Amino acid sequence: MLPKGVELNAVQLPGRENRLREAPFTQLEPLLPVLLEEIRPYLDLPFAILGYSFGALLAFELTRCLRQSGAPLPHHLLVLGRRAPHLTSPSPPVHQNSDAGLVEWMRDLGGTPALILEHPELLPIFLPILRADLTLHETYSYRPDAPLDLPISTFGGLQDSQASREEMEAWQEHTTGRFTLRLYPGGHFFAKDYQAMLLRDISAAL
Repeated sequence: MLPKGVELNAVQLPGRENRLREAPFTQLEPLLPVLLEEIRPYLDLPFAILGYSFGALLAFELTRCLRQSGAPLPHHLLVLGRRAPHLTSPSPPVHQNSDAGLVEWMRDLGGTPALILEHPELLPIFLPILRADLTLHETYSYRPDAPLDLPISTFGGLQDSQASREEMEAWQEHTTGRFTLRLYPGGHFFAKDYQAMLLRDISAAL
């Protein structure tokens, strides 16, 4: 559903799918240099970086890591469903919650496949991955730096409890280039219900 000439390369972090047996990262600092080395072979053509929710934070810090290392920069940074990185979360952290507490948090947030929530035998596989992601996300500490000299496009849900309109608009502080914000009906998982519209807008941005 992307334009011709756009090749999609997805990042698959340790702990997922065929990397299930690998220990997931719980801190951003050791993850960034590993990811930087993995994507270097793909930087010989014009590229953009896109991240959703925690992935938006990872995309932002990866872009700053590229700049710091002198590597080519993306022509565009696209972030979905995440408040600007310099803003702290108004919600209490949940990564130290009990397993039952994490399950309840997932139910409240929505978006988790019913297969996982309805089959307790899957939780010992899924919850450690989720807890690692939440630990990585909630222990993140923003470091001030110069804005990026590239466009940033942001996409969010009008009813997203994790990223309000104002929190999404604050991404503008991190670019000296063009900034756009597009909002869709729905909450944190707006991308599922409005996939075609979202991909059309992403294609237009690219």
